Amino acid sequence: MMLRGVDARIAVSRSLVHWIHKVGGGDLDVEVIPNGIRPDIYRRVDQERARQILGWSPTARYVLGVGHLQHLKG
Repeated sequence: MMLRGVDARIAVSRSLVHWIHKVGGGDLDVEVIPNGIRPDIYRRVDQERARQILGWSPTARYVLGVGHLQHLKG
């Protein structure tokens, strides 16, 4: 199995570690290295002002997902 024939296993989250253990076995060592962010580009914004700019309701709840869409990921 591919997960056993490697020098190291790295995941970006604990949930991926859980998946690796489910698929490859709970005895596998997996390091978690979270995705980094660039604070010079990404920073907290004033939520009220952002909602105004986007034309969103000031009281509604929203879910936002950010990712790299690839056909390979399904």
